[in-house]
Amino acid sequence: MQSDLPSADSKRILLCAHQFFPHFSAGTEVLTLSTAQALRGLGFAVDIVTAKLSDIESVEVSKYRYKDFTVHQLAIPYTAGKISSATLMKEYYNPSVYLPFRNLLEQLKPDLVHFFHLKNLTITALNACFEKNIPT
Repeated sequence: MQSDLPSADSKRILLCAHQFFPHFSAGTEVLTLSTAQALRGLGFAVDIVTAKLSDIESVEVSKYRYKDFTVHQLAIPYTAGKISSATLMKEYYNPSVYLPFRNLLEQLKPDLVHFFHLKNLTITALNACFEKNIPT
């Protein structure tokens, strides 16, 4: 274990982005990772939450490690090539994301949540933070 990893009593920060490494590597992903590294360097405990569009029936939650960070990934039901006003709306407001995200909040108990991008995680994840009175 590295010496710069936070202690058990460190403040917990949850960083959220619509997509993340290693599957995507553009601006938001780079910003999220560099912010996570800087916060960890200051002694904060940092987890990352991201989304992945998948050909599945309902939201599924998994986790993986990337650059020594735990990444919690919500697989979101999506049908490629089927674009409509309803599918576009679900990119920013999807009620099926609320419960899995709230469960992550209960499990991780962050002191602060920062959203770099609401797409795919949607406003319902933001609402879960508000309902739990977590500074966001």
